[in-house]
Amino acid sequence: MFNIKTEINSRMLLHICCAPCALSPVPVFTESAAEFDAFFYNPNIFDEAELALRLDEVKKIAGIFDFKLFIKNDEYSKFINYISGLESEPEGGKRCEKCFELRLGAAFEFAAGNGYKYVATTLTTSPHKNIKLINSIGASLSIKHGGIVKLIEFDFKKADGYKKSIDYCKKYSIYRQNYCGCHFSKR
Repeated sequence: MFNIKTEINSRMLLHICCAPCALSPVPVFTESAAEFDAFFYNPNIFDEAELALRLDEVKKIAGIFDFKLFIKNDEYSKFINYISGLESEPEGGKRCEKCFELRLGAAFEFAAGNGYKYVATTLTTSPHKNIKLINSIGASLSIKHGGIVKLIEFDFKKADGYKKSIDYCKKYSIYRQNYCGCHFSKR
């Protein structure tokens, strides 16, 4: 895994998909004094009550671990329009690829506009996510932004990261959802 202190020479922006996935990297980052802020952007989450619950849990861990949290809200309709034509794709298919692109694209935009050189994402905590695809999307977004912002290719499920996130959820009574976010993933 990355040596956070020696390989990252600037504050990083951590895209957070949900509190359980964030509980793999956040404790490691805070213990190692890595400089990071968090960014919550997930218009894919269905419905509004579920989105509010997940955001509340992210705010809860921001308070526990004392990190700065930026929130960008968009309506679920933005996600639906973005993935239009891919509704019948299987979980993990092209629809998910577009969803990652939408959310990471917003993180890169925010990072570029606010002086961050690095973006990382908690999407890589889940054993259900394709890390090669996520890294490929990050590389494309870096090129789109002229290489000014780069994706740090962490694999947060390594070194028992996913298991540790479950343990932290129990310790802090964090809600763990049973689907990725969109109504398609509930099927």
